[in-house]
Amino acid sequence: ENLKDAWFARCEPVASVKGKTALVIGAGVAGLATAGELAKNGFKVVIAEAKSEVATNGSGNQCGALMPLVTKPGVNLGRMHINAFLQAVKFYKANLPKSLIKFNGCIDYAFDDELVKRYASWQGQGADEIFKFDESLKPYPGIFIKDAAYARPREICKFLSSNFEILFNHEYESRTHLQNGKISVKFKNKKSLEADILVFCTGSKSSEIFKNYDMQISSVRGQVTHLKPVLKNTMPLSAKGYICPAVKGVQVIGATYARNEICDTPKVEDNAKNLSDVSEFFDIKKATIIGSRVGYRSYSGDRFPIVGALHDEEFYKQSYKGLFWSKNKDNNPKASYEKNVFVNFAHGSRGLGTAILGANLIADLVLACPLCIERSLFHELHPARFLIRKLKKGLK
Repeated sequence: ENLKDAWFARCEPVASVKGKTALVIGAGVAGLATAGELAKNGFKVVIAEAKSEVATNGSGNQCGALMPLVTKPGVNLGRMHINAFLQAVKFYKANLPKSLIKFNGCIDYAFDDELVKRYASWQGQGADEIFKFDESLKPYPGIFIKDAAYARPREICKFLSSNFEILFNHEYESRTHLQNGKISVKFKNKKSLEADILVFCTGSKSSEIFKNYDMQISSVRGQVTHLKPVLKNTMPLSAKGYICPAVKGVQVIGATYARNEICDTPKVEDNAKNLSDVSEFFDIKKATIIGSRVGYRSYSGDRFPIVGALHDEEFYKQSYKGLFWSKNKDNNPKASYEKNVFVNFAHGSRGLGTAILGANLIADLVLACPLCIERSLFHELHPARFLIRKLKKGLK
């Protein structure tokens, strides 16, 4: 293995899966998908959830869109999103009943000149199988994303959870590594569990759990608004805001974005903003608000999710403290990880896609399979990347 990027070397896989248990913390889309991938590969999986039911936070919306972030061609963030989107389409088509997700496509409108330029620059780039730019769309030019979908995240979580033993009201407190190689996990309700591998799919709670790590995780409040059905769209439409097709008498529009704000109660002004952000699509004076919902998304400092083996922070600080000088040499020691501990979070507002990439990537690492994403993008998701950037700049 080329150890030029020694700090991003893969972790040790699990020696053998036979009789091994995996403990997944968090029962949202990321946790349930990760549990599914591990179970499929022979682990006995237990899920621990802090609340009394699944999908209480970012995964709990009544309706949401599965669509990639489309950047300019060649931008890593956009390449990662398209990769995640394609993996997610495959995963949901294989695992969900049609009642929970509809692959009708979606339209992402270019509501300003920057976006028009960005989307138009894809013409002739060979992405036509995935999405197509159409300047004649109204009210703006836009891209039609062929396999995009509208989904019911909360119901998806309920459906996926029926296969697992889930321990509710189990909020993570701490972990210790035992001499027998197992990990003992303690919960705030005073109970403990032992597992061979541990995966944190803890969404916006991750910033608390990993506050001693250089990880740049923040929590972003999002409010969606529930309307009495007002538009007969068959697919999600997205411009400044988005509007999903009506599902079971409710049409969801959204969503606000408030960094580090905590307020569980819906705000009147957020509903007003959600309406004004979709005002191109229907006469908002005719809208009847029947409810709203608040959730917290987890974001990282560079907008990529945080997925992979959890690094040994002390080892990194010691072994790579001279990176400012030695970053281009190939004699740096190989990365060291906290044994059998993995993370899959910071999925932001497109977690229906990237959480699946995260689940697949963790299974690849655990089982020593070829990675489901190319090497350069694996580095972009790596939990130690923020620390490495600091060390390369000579910052402590």
